[in-house]
Amino acid sequence: MFFVLGQRGDLAFGERRCLHYGLDPAMGLPRLPSGQSLQLKTCHTSGILGATLWPAAAPLCHHLLQHRHDLQLHETKCMELGAGTGAVGLFAAALGCPSVVLTDCRPLPVAAMYTTDTGNSHLDAVLPSEGSDAILQLLKENVKLNRNLFVHNNVPRVMELDWTNSSHLQHVLQSLQQPTSPGRHTCSTKDGFDLILCSDVTHFSAMHQPLASTIKGLLGKTGACLLSHQERLLDKNGRDKPLEDFVTAAQETGLEVERMAVDPNHDDVDNGGPVVAMLQIRRGKNNGIGSARATTTGLFLP
Repeated sequence: MFFVLGQRGDLAFGERRCLHYGLDPAMGLPRLPSGQSLQLKTCHTSGILGATLWPAAAPLCHHLLQHRHDLQLHETKCMELGAGTGAVGLFAAALGCPSVVLTDCRPLPVAAMYTTDTGNSHLDAVLPSEGSDAILQLLKENVKLNRNLFVHNNVPRVMELDWTNSSHLQHVLQSLQQPTSPGRHTCSTKDGFDLILCSDVTHFSAMHQPLASTIKGLLGKTGACLLSHQERLLDKNGRDKPLEDFVTAAQETGLEVERMAVDPNHDDVDNGGPVVAMLQIRRGKNNGIGSARATTTGLFLP
């Protein structure tokens, strides 16, 4: 879920500078087993945060690459929440995932953010029902840019999903029952998605509960959500409060949360890179209050 911010520096609101470039391992994302790389269009503007590739995407892509056989990606129904550029979901599709849905919202206009009366930071403003089409359009463009990487005609779909809108969630769930296009492989799971991917979507506290509820509503009974989070703001005790608050919200929603180890081969912290946490989230066994625990394997098994 991403927001539109207001004027910054010498850029007027609405001014756009777009950059189309190929991402290679030196820029963060790994190459595919074929040696090819995703081609992504990003838009550096005065306000659309979701149009930028953020560091938390790279460890999640590395995880998918490393564990693609254990994850059984070749027979997995997958979706990305708050997809932004679509990097993680597109990477999953390029690894052979036969059904991928990329979702994001219409970001909040700047005027609405700065006129809210919530008493919280402007970044915690409640989303209205309308906003910019820029992110959804960017997702569609990036799907087109990478069509040559998708095997068996498994071209990802782009859908609008505002986590506060229950009709959006139902529409996405209904899409699971739609006939697949000619040549597209089918998957067996019908009660929800096998795998949900989230990258850098946990920094706005007002959205923690809607995000947790959306994950629970879309996740299949035996499915899992993989979530990566870049550490940015620590409190005076060195705690990553946005991440801890999201974990609490997820548990209260009835989800079980594990903190996973980030592959040390792709952890750039020692070189001054960002600190990225990875979570694995599942439905609670009793559908009540969930739990949290840590694992050192960093490996999700279905």
